Amino acid sequence: MKFLEKIRDYIRISGVAPIGRRYFIMNAFDGTTTILGIVIGAYAAEITNQFWVI
Repeated sequence: MKFLEKIRDYIRISGVAPIGRRYFIMNAFDGTTTILGIVIGAYAAEITNQFWVI
């Protein structure tokens, strides 16, 4: 448990939490738009077999 307490202290001291949250949200949005593009592209190409998309 001391290890986790050290990590929490380092995060608090460095102030990295807001930056980490921001990058997590940005990367989640990028991943979502990528998947949406793949799904829309497969629909536009009229691919009916999901194994072709994967």
